[in-house]
Amino acid sequence: MKATYLFLAVAMALPIEAVAEQPDRSRLIGSPIYSSDGAEVSTISDVRLDESGRLSAVRFDAAARLGSGTRQVEIPGRAVTIVRGVAVLALPKDAIESLPSIDGQATNEDQ
Repeated sequence: MKATYLFLAVAMALPIEAVAEQPDRSRLIGSPIYSSDGAEVSTISDVRLDESGRLSAVRFDAAARLGSGTRQVEIPGRAVTIVRGVAVLALPKDAIESLPSIDGQATNEDQ
């Protein structure tokens, strides 16, 4: 875990132009997602690219607000930086937890 925080600290200290990668959809799906405060929040479930191949949106499963199940959320590509195959969001964990579900409801895999 300490290595993850060290990696994120180094990556966030570098200028974005020096570390940002051109997205490769097939390699990004399943990659971990970290909040801006260093918490691992999920893995990427889907990626949309625009006409020029830039990241347009990222979808991932986030914990449901009441802690039961998960919900699918989407965040604009401009709020995501890809660093060595890891997505770092421009939001802290608390803000990610308050994002609206794209389907309007939480799912519970236990049911």
